[in-house]
Amino acid sequence: MKTDEIKKGTLIGASLGPGDPSLITRKAWDALHSNAVWAYPIRKKGSDSYALGIATRAGLALPDNALALIFPMTHDKEKLARY
Repeated sequence: MKTDEIKKGTLIGASLGPGDPSLITRKAWDALHSNAVWAYPIRKKGSDSYALGIATRAGLALPDNALALIFPMTHDKEKLARY
């Protein structure tokens, strides 16, 4: 990809709080209702996402273009090196 073809965007990190869907901050709520692409963490391919569960329990629908990002959530250096 050429330099003039690179698209720039904005990364918004939205914390969903301590796990209670009613405690999502107003700024995170607004970001999740924008046209932003959602990226949410999972431990391994096919596993559930704790963060995504909070959002869906709050009544938010998962956008079609959402991305699951694998974060192994381990201290095992060999496993982490693969990711």
